[in-house]
Amino acid sequence: MTKLAAAVVAMLLLSGCVARLQPAGPSIATPQVAPATFITTDGTALPLRVWGPADARTVIVALHGFGDYSQGFERAARAWDAAGIRTYAYDQRGFGQAPNPTIWAGTDTLIADAVAAVRAVHAAHPKAKLFLLGESMGGSVALLATVRTQSLPIDGLCLMAPAVWGERTMPWHYQLALELGRRFVPGWFLEPPKGLKIRASDNPDALRELRDDPLVQKGARVDTTAGLVDLMGAALDAAPRLARPTLVAYGAHEQIVPKKAADEFLELLPSRIQVAIYKDGWHLLLRDRQAATVWRDVVNWTQGSALPSGADGPAKVHIEPTAQY
Repeated sequence: MTKLAAAVVAMLLLSGCVARLQPAGPSIATPQVAPATFITTDGTALPLRVWGPADARTVIVALHGFGDYSQGFERAARAWDAAGIRTYAYDQRGFGQAPNPTIWAGTDTLIADAVAAVRAVHAAHPKAKLFLLGESMGGSVALLATVRTQSLPIDGLCLMAPAVWGERTMPWHYQLALELGRRFVPGWFLEPPKGLKIRASDNPDALRELRDDPLVQKGARVDTTAGLVDLMGAALDAAPRLARPTLVAYGAHEQIVPKKAADEFLELLPSRIQVAIYKDGWHLLLRDRQAATVWRDVVNWTQGSALPSGADGPAKVHIEPTAQY
């Protein structure tokens, strides 16, 4: 029994040391969007949700955040539908109902999927104005897709609380823990510690929906977490190269992206980039109590109009140093 127990323990330890990745395969298909499916260039079928009129003159491709999935845009997309905007949102690889949940796809694959989605939607709406919108992790993907693909057929980029907590902005002990985890226990599953006081939103209904939805991931593998950090670092580094019309939005009560990282990101942005700081906003700007203010601003921004909220005015509210990491 002792040898058997030792063998089992050894197998468990070894299983925890195996890193996993689900990169895209070779390009074999023309990307396309159907009513409920986005077909990527490697033929993978990703769940797709669509809201709004088929003949819309303005279209948004929306990328969700880490652990979340396309359903997270439901309320915002319905508001944009009322304004005549059509919204496409798909479950990114490793999230929601996409294949291999919790397994990281890699920065390059997530970017390639975003580029393919934009091109597929553009093909479906060649005469419409097209905008790429990303929330949190989705903002990092959207930023990199735009910077790395000069020919991306979009009229503008909208980044909602983009996740830019790159490794170089982390305390040294976080960097050390990440490196050790990446090397020795990539398969370990991490969950937020009980009693964590960090809040993503001031909307209890939105937080309850996230908690109760089985498709929302409540934790992550170490290697997936490391992959996210790599993605966020790449987005932070790419900030100075943003050249497309862009709206960047954060809440003054942001607690998910630490102030140090968010401030550095905002400082790196070219001066022409439009920045809005919502005094009553948190991380989930599209689901906070003041979400309707942001929805309305997005509509006006896509129309080339001033933001009704004035959140991008010269007297900006600064992000409060409330993140407790």
